[in-house]
Amino acid sequence: MDAIPEYSFRPMDAKKYGILAACILILIERSIELNAVNYDHYYNGTHWTLFHDETLFKHFWFVSKEEVKDSVQRLIDLSAVIKWELSPTLLGETDWYAIPRLFYREASNKSMEFFLKQ
Repeated sequence: MDAIPEYSFRPMDAKKYGILAACILILIERSIELNAVNYDHYYNGTHWTLFHDETLFKHFWFVSKEEVKDSVQRLIDLSAVIKWELSPTLLGETDWYAIPRLFYREASNKSMEFFLKQ
């Protein structure tokens, strides 16, 4: 039997962006945090995560593709996430996402220190 995923969101984000968008935001943030721990996908002062549209649709299988797309676009329009589109010839329909308020800095001991953009 497949594990049943659990979804979470911050109430203030749900109020600002909608519940689905707030859940997507948490998914993007957790993926970015994992990349930071693994020193992956660091570019232009922040860590990024990548998602194919189909991957996001599979995570949120219980709503329509249009609802997922609209929620992601709302996060972009309200500056909760930054989207970087790659050429389809490189990795297919892959989009990279970053969180403007999350920045990471490499400390002298090679650990990553999380801090909020001022």
